[in-house]
Amino acid sequence: MNEENVLFQDILEEHSGQQIVLYFWATWCKDCIIGIPILKEVQKNSKETVFIFISVDRNDSAWKKGVAQYNLKGKHYFVPTGWKGDLVDFVDLDWIPRFILIGDDGIIKHFNVLKANDLELSSR
Repeated sequence: MNEENVLFQDILEEHSGQQIVLYFWATWCKDCIIGIPILKEVQKNSKETVFIFISVDRNDSAWKKGVAQYNLKGKHYFVPTGWKGDLVDFVDLDWIPRFILIGDDGIIKHFNVLKANDLELSSR
């Protein structure tokens, strides 16, 4: 889990050349929690894909507890401003859970996916 201030651009650059799934979520989001088993299946079948979890939780202690409780594998980041801020505005976040799929060529393949089983990870 990353507790430092990090630029979104740096996160993407770190995984340049890899397929990336950005997952916006929160521990208080019922739909997010219900979808975790499906997300884990998607991860199991997509070993080459990098999963980046971006939490809009109300506080970092809830975020840390949720990551541990649900045993979420991937890179984890916390948005301290929650639903407010540049990143949330940039991705036009209006609902969670929300997935964004970025191909290994750096092009956004799917921008507004609401369920893990709707991800088309084979569309490389």
